[in-house]
Amino acid sequence: MAVVDEWGCTVTVMQPDDDDFRILQTVDLAAAPADQAASLAFIAESVYSERSVSADTGDTNGADYAGMVYVGLRGSDRIVSLRWDGEALTRVDSVFSGGGRPRHLCAVGRYLVAANETEDHLTLFRADEDGALKVVDDLPIGSPTAVLPLV
Repeated sequence: MAVVDEWGCTVTVMQPDDDDFRILQTVDLAAAPADQAASLAFIAESVYSERSVSADTGDTNGADYAGMVYVGLRGSDRIVSLRWDGEALTRVDSVFSGGGRPRHLCAVGRYLVAANETEDHLTLFRADEDGALKVVDDLPIGSPTAVLPLV
């Protein structure tokens, strides 16, 4: 499990431990002083490979459940990319969110949708195999606050 700390601009990785949780790692997002960490999304490495993940059990057929974690920073309006290797997060890069105050991020397959709240649009990114984000579209939506895939 990963948790975003809004004012501290960190991501903390936790693991269930019997009836409790144990903190495994905290990653600094290298945020600007006025930033707030807003949302996070995950794109599994299996999206890019032959490995399949069972929706019922989460079984990755023996493979590590790896991929990319993306965190929105409101203030500098960036999306920070973190690589998850199945055990730890590593900060990779950051890109402009495409608008103002990326309030929510949503992963849909290889795509990442950023809800840019103050500029009335969604920015649609496509994640390359290395996790790098490339803008593919901008969609006008009045003050978007959350995105939910229905399929």
